[in-house]
Amino acid sequence: MRILFLTADPTDKQRLRLQLELREIKNQLRVSYERDKFQLEFGFSARYEDVSQEILNFRPHIVHFSGHGMNTGELCLEGEWGDSQPIAPEDLAELFELAGETVECVLLNACYSEAQATAIAQHIPFVIGMNKAISDDAAVAFAIGFYKALGANFSIEKAFKFGRQEVKRHKKSEELTPTIYKKDNNIIKSNLSQTKIIGIKILEVNFNNILNQLKASKINYKLVFSLLLTIIVGGYIAKSVILKSQTQIPAIYIKVK
Repeated sequence: MRILFLTADPTDKQRLRLQLELREIKNQLRVSYERDKFQLEFGFSARYEDVSQEILNFRPHIVHFSGHGMNTGELCLEGEWGDSQPIAPEDLAELFELAGETVECVLLNACYSEAQATAIAQHIPFVIGMNKAISDDAAVAFAIGFYKALGANFSIEKAFKFGRQEVKRHKKSEELTPTIYKKDNNIIKSNLSQTKIIGIKILEVNFNNILNQLKASKINYKLVFSLLLTIIVGGYIAKSVILKSQTQIPAIYIKVK
């Protein structure tokens, strides 16, 4: 598994303990049971062009960024002279859409990175961001727990939980700051919404018209109506199955002569 660790610590921002975070990540991977399967690449003072170049060259499975985020949603990379270069969520999301074929998880260990995370999660399976400001201690603690679990061959989701648990041990008040976003969740939510509309349309039946047609005929309309009601109930059950399986069923039409 290839891990790309990038940092940005602009001169016009409060200094961060990024070297400490990198050291802890190295330690967790080095002593892990699965240590031979990890390859760690790191770069400091990252500019936007550095991020894209490293992703294209290294083709990482995990991209970990540590640095500053702004409460307006931008992530702070560095400019040519080391000052802040704010990057909008849509710009970073577009980069991952174009270059993130191999990326399975993006970890944004920066304050207010929630907006970036939700944008990137449209293209990457798992994205971890911070829903508010996070202290240096809590950020490092999360990294320790996350990579400890990853090194033990746990899944991204389980590693996220370990990271939160580590934050809880050191900074309980910040336990819920890290948040995970899943690409599949967004797709499922969208499909659920569309399928629900389809299901409702399938079950739209004009009872008055059907009842009038049955009364005008010589058949036992009460019996037919009971059968029709059974079909409708079955339709609701079918709709429930659809919502769970995320599949679409064809429309059913009932014609009474």
